[in-house]
Amino acid sequence: MKKLLVLLTFLVILCASYVIFSGLRDVIPEKADVIVVFGNTVNSDGTLSLRLQARMDRAIELFKANHAPYMIVSGAVGKEGVDESSAMHDYAVSKGVSKDRVIMDSKGYNTKATAINVATWMRGRNFHSAILVSQYFHLLRSSLLFKEQGVFNLGQSYARYAELRDVYSVARELIALMQQVMTAES
Repeated sequence: MKKLLVLLTFLVILCASYVIFSGLRDVIPEKADVIVVFGNTVNSDGTLSLRLQARMDRAIELFKANHAPYMIVSGAVGKEGVDESSAMHDYAVSKGVSKDRVIMDSKGYNTKATAINVATWMRGRNFHSAILVSQYFHLLRSSLLFKEQGVFNLGQSYARYAELRDVYSVARELIALMQQVMTAES
């Protein structure tokens, strides 16, 4: 029993390491059709949480470096009562991104919904490539969900922000990733 527990612990650490290190590398194509920013907490006063602001800052940096002509901000109304995509849109515009270049997905309730919504939008415009922007631990599963929707030409970039909560988030991401793999095989 002790050997099994050691083996299981080793496998969890190995998987967590893969999630972390695969996300801590930027894969940025010279040109993509869109930059996709995943939503996160917006404070009740409409300001972005530090985590979400870091995602937006990274996406704006990529946009201003001309890596894609459009930015899609995806989120929904959180428990704070604020539409994440609208707050993200307003933040991007306040940082100099043209409002007609920021597309809002207000039905990005979760990562899978974002992948479905964005992939549908992309197909309607004959777009095939995207750069995903999120926290490092979220990028592996996000990429897999986009590939399930037929978007295979993907880049990624992680937000330059870390906090103690990331330990919990990595564990949560491992569980979500395991669930995704199990449901994808069914």
